[in-house]
Amino acid sequence: MFMGTRLGDEKFLSGDLEILKRCDAVFMLLGYLDSKGAKEELKFAYEQGKEIYFELDGIPDVDLQSV
Repeated sequence: MFMGTRLGDEKFLSGDLEILKRCDAVFMLLGYLDSKGAKEELKFAYEQGKEIYFELDGIPDVDLQSV
């Protein structure tokens, strides 16, 4: 079962974008182009100036000493 089915896609996406406002970056998984919601998240992240990474690029190294 997909998480959005109980709330409805629009309500779920609205909450998801609210969470995304607080994120520093977004990591797009392979197949995101098949998801209307994922494409909306990507657009929103771009408009918000978030760092955007794609699964093929991998995750950048993180300096855990600075966390």
